[in-house]
Amino acid sequence: MTVEEFEELFASCVRESGSAYVAARETILSTPDDPVVRVGLRRKASSSDPETATNAGILLGWLMHGHLYRMAASVMEDRAGTIVGLTPAPGRLALELTALGRSIVPRLVEMLTKSREFSSPTDIRIILQALVELHDPAAIGPLLRFFDTVRDDATRVPVLTALSTLGDTGDPQVTAIARRLLDDEEQKPALRGTAALCLGSLGCKEAAHTLVSLVHSPDPELRGSSVRALKYLWRGESRRGAAPVRTAPEETPVRTGTADTLVWTALAGAPEGTDTAGAPVRTDTAGAPVRTDTAAWAALAETSVRTDSAAADAGEGAGGGDMGSLRDVLQGEADEQVALEMVGAMSVLAQTPPPDAPDSAAANALDALTYATKKHKHPSVRHAAKRAKERITGRADGG
Repeated sequence: MTVEEFEELFASCVRESGSAYVAARETILSTPDDPVVRVGLRRKASSSDPETATNAGILLGWLMHGHLYRMAASVMEDRAGTIVGLTPAPGRLALELTALGRSIVPRLVEMLTKSREFSSPTDIRIILQALVELHDPAAIGPLLRFFDTVRDDATRVPVLTALSTLGDTGDPQVTAIARRLLDDEEQKPALRGTAALCLGSLGCKEAAHTLVSLVHSPDPELRGSSVRALKYLWRGESRRGAAPVRTAPEETPVRTGTADTLVWTALAGAPEGTDTAGAPVRTDTAGAPVRTDTAAWAALAETSVRTDSAAADAGEGAGGGDMGSLRDVLQGEADEQVALEMVGAMSVLAQTPPPDAPDSAAANALDALTYATKKHKHPSVRHAAKRAKERITGRADGG
């Protein structure tokens, strides 16, 4: 193969997808011992152009790990079921792919973005799950580029979900695309909600103000995602190793409305390992409860709260605000899943209120849960509130 022929075929690999890509790939791989091919691919694998480097890495992988790449295809082909009536579960197939090791990451990227021989929604979910399990940062760039090329949300949502797991905390590439989607009101709620969860899990505090505004969304899916994302913000900071801020801001915030109160309780939300029924919160090495980072709340203070002095001017008094409206927040939430998220947030608030919380916060959160055990419209919410109250008070509710 001449250098010119190699360059033309490689350019086709970069440019094409589907059958045209496969044809160009097979022509290059038909002469695996050709020094033009091997030297050319190694040179291109070190290119500063991401597309060039990714495609060269895939082709080099075929030369070095061809047997593993073929095994990966065999695993995916088994999805149709080799025995009549039996179809392997997607999760099992993803684990089989993962067992082949990180060497197959370029092959998984190729399946998803280039060869497209496995392109059904289930196929895509299997490949993405395997990439997440293998957790190779090298997959982030190709997935971001793939995300920009597809237009159907059925594909974009799982790709963005995978990116939120693969990306390091605060990953600038992932957070940039998620923030763009979150701010775009033309996007569907499912995609915006996924972007919200992505930003929350990555600890992107810069998105906090937008998340606050989406707590007001009329769409329950987007509203619930925003509540959960605000809780995830704290967990993102925890993964970066930042110690919780224990001091309150100079001016103690007063929560002045049900929406603002909800935001605050969301920020006081369940730490990792705490369920919506109010399981015990995580503790640090000294056995003390891990509290919410006050800095995360302070980042929202500009739009979410008023100061004590402003509240005094309005004749509302200082220190307590209208935390009693927590009961109204929970009772007024008609969506079952969002209400369950609130139960989880309030159960933590009742047990370990953040350092900047008013003195009445824990009592009012417990009051909201107590009221919900009898009065909430959804049985599942009543049950979750009852369990949360029992865990907090240490005694069963005889009612």
